[in-house]
Amino acid sequence: MNPIYILGAGNFAQEVYSEVFLQGNASEYGKFSGYIYLSKLNNPIVIDEEGNEAGFTFPKKAAFVLATGVKKWRCKFIDIFKAKYPITDEYFPNVLADSANISPLASYGVGNVFLWNSLVRANAVLGNFNLLNAASIVHHDVVMGFNNVLLPQSQILGDSSMEDNNVLASSAVVVTKIKMGSENTISAGEVLFDNLENRKFFQSGYIVNKP
Repeated sequence: MNPIYILGAGNFAQEVYSEVFLQGNASEYGKFSGYIYLSKLNNPIVIDEEGNEAGFTFPKKAAFVLATGVKKWRCKFIDIFKAKYPITDEYFPNVLADSANISPLASYGVGNVFLWNSLVRANAVLGNFNLLNAASIVHHDVVMGFNNVLLPQSQILGDSSMEDNNVLASSAVVVTKIKMGSENTISAGEVLFDNLENRKFFQSGYIVNKP
């Protein structure tokens, strides 16, 4: 089998390994071959199953699971690896925990990660490289773009949309028929009732511009 690697090497990466390799479908796409982190010079370093570290050599045949919730590192991994590999499900499969529930009427691109008890409901449309953490929910007819992160128990309700690189922190809720732009962060426990443009931070009921 071809190797499949986790992009990320912290505690969260180990959670992803547990949920999508040991209790999910990721092993259908290859043999788990280690974790990859980035050096200070943004060079990929692989840690194999024995704990040995070496520079990553970008083999011709390999697959990858993006397993960090930190936007900076997600963007760096995506930029580095899309320059080396086509953005297809052969190289960036959609992986899910056994308890994830994805409607057969939903559609999604590649490189998405669906963790424990995440739920995607009918007619939702997801782009590439989205992360749905434990018990997060994407409701019916939602449209999500690229590289959005839904942290545990967050949800976006029906007929809403978000573009790219947004973060919903734990238990955050986007109510129905809301339009979100890109690069926004909704703080933990907040409920978004209004449309949001780009690069906003919503906390304690206030929306402010990001620096």
